[in-house]
Amino acid sequence: MKNSLLKFGLPLLVLLTGLLAVRASGLFEQPHPDDRQFSQQVNLAMRQAADRLLDLAGDTTRTIPPVKEVGAGEYLLQLESQFSYDSLPRFLEAALAQHGIREKYHVAVLDCLENLLMLGYSKENVKEGQVPCSGRQPLGDCYNLSVSFPDRTAKTAGSGWAWWALANVLAVGALVYWVYKRLKNNQLEEKASMPSDFIENDALLRFGSTAFDPANLFLEIAGTRQPLTFREAKLLQFFVERPNQVLERDAILAAVWEDEGIIVGRSLDVFVSRLRKILQKDPSLKLANVHGVGYRLEVG
Repeated sequence: MKNSLLKFGLPLLVLLTGLLAVRASGLFEQPHPDDRQFSQQVNLAMRQAADRLLDLAGDTTRTIPPVKEVGAGEYLLQLESQFSYDSLPRFLEAALAQHGIREKYHVAVLDCLENLLMLGYSKENVKEGQVPCSGRQPLGDCYNLSVSFPDRTAKTAGSGWAWWALANVLAVGALVYWVYKRLKNNQLEEKASMPSDFIENDALLRFGSTAFDPANLFLEIAGTRQPLTFREAKLLQFFVERPNQVLERDAILAAVWEDEGIIVGRSLDVFVSRLRKILQKDPSLKLANVHGVGYRLEVG
């Protein structure tokens, strides 16, 4: 299980993060039907306004090029002819209204060669009858007529940030979950590697003023948590389950070591010494040496 997580978990997480990032960038975005219809209506309105401007200038033969959508809510039409700037606001406003477009917009007249702003106004100026730069005619023979809709631009930008935030949250969540599962499986594997007779008892063993958790290898003693090694915990459990009894050395060795094919008499003394040092924090406990016989855990 552990190897499977290492082999497949991380690549899957990387793939998920990549897909979410791509999704956030808009590469998989499909235009909303309303957006497509809106673009078509803007295209028709701008071409209609341009046609009227050219007619007013006496140009009835020139072909009007297609409108380009240069960004979210931004449209550009190139006019290779002089036109009446004073007539542009009312022609464009009437064309947009005719095609059902009543959103706020900004208009800019740009030089074709360097794309420099020459004249411009907004929908609010038309409503108030105060279009800036009225009476001034653009100089030159080629202009880029730019119309942008700020509400559409802001909506698209906000949506992109929302997707990006969601992508990061999901990616981090997936990473946290993956790490959690790995740690959990490692703990289960370590627990499974212990002898079954030791891990079956998950209840706390209480003696004196001390609580012992044999499954998780720790003592609660004198208000502190004391971690134990596997061997220390197994030896202590043998004593705790037989309080105030004289336990022979051979019986202790057989219970704690012999099932693993290892019998080391000196090791018993070393581990008893460790436990005695830990248990001395609880004055109601004493791990006493019974000379020539073994040991006894005295619980007061």
